[in-house]
Amino acid sequence: MPQRQLVGDLGSRHPCVGHRGMCAISDPRTATFTRSGDGPGVSSDQPPVSKTWWVPIDTAPDRGGALGTMPAANQYAGHCASARPGASTIDNRREDAMTEQSPPQPVQSPLTLVMTAKSTEDYVALQQIIHQMQSLPPEKNPIITALNCLANVHFARFVFLGNEQLAVITTYDGDFDSYINDFINEIGDVFNTLLKHVADSPPVPVQTYREEFLEFAHSHDLSCVGPFYTAYPDRTVLDILDLAS
Repeated sequence: MPQRQLVGDLGSRHPCVGHRGMCAISDPRTATFTRSGDGPGVSSDQPPVSKTWWVPIDTAPDRGGALGTMPAANQYAGHCASARPGASTIDNRREDAMTEQSPPQPVQSPLTLVMTAKSTEDYVALQQIIHQMQSLPPEKNPIITALNCLANVHFARFVFLGNEQLAVITTYDGDFDSYINDFINEIGDVFNTLLKHVADSPPVPVQTYREEFLEFAHSHDLSCVGPFYTAYPDRTVLDILDLAS
C-alpha cells in the first residue's frame, strides 16, 4: 500500500509534545510519528522513537490518487486532549461543573397574589374598594404610607383580571413569610376588608389568623416562569434610596 509522508512541527497538537518528526501514513486510519534528533531537547545520539495513534483523516481519494489528507491543525488539539489519560473525563467534569453552577439569587422576589371574587357583586365591591383607596392623596392612601414605612417593596400594583379576579403584584426584598407578616402588621385591615369578598378566603382578622393568611398567600401566589429578571439583583430598596440621596 503506498505511503504518504508529512513532515512538520506538530507542537502541542501532537502526542509527542514539543518535538519535530515525520508522520507517515501507511493506513488511512492510522499514522506513525517518528521522533528525530533535530527537535528541542533531543540529542542526535538518541534512537528514533515511533508512536502510532489514530487520526481522523479523510479517507476519500483525491484526484492525485492519495489515500487521504491529514486533518487541519486545529483538529489536533481535540484529538491530543483525548489521547491524555483521563483528560476527556476531566474536561467534561469541568464543563458540567460550570453548567451546574447557578447564578446568585437576587435579593428581590416577585409576588403575584391572585384572588377570586365570591360573586359578581363581590367583584364589583372589590373594584369600588380599590378605586376609592387608590384615588386618595398619597399621604392618606394606606397602601402608599405602609410601603413607604416598610421600605422593602420596589413596585406594587393592583390589577383586575377578567370579570372575577383581583391580583396584587409586587416586587419585594427578603423572604416571603417576613414580607407577608409585614403587610399584616401595616395594612392588615385593608386585607380584612378585601377578603370578605374573596372566595376560599382565610378567616379574618388576619392579625389573629396569621398562619391561615400565610397559607392562603402561598397557595394563591402564582409562580413566574424563571428566571426572574432584575437589572440590579443585589440592590435592596434601602440601597437604592441611599444611592438616590
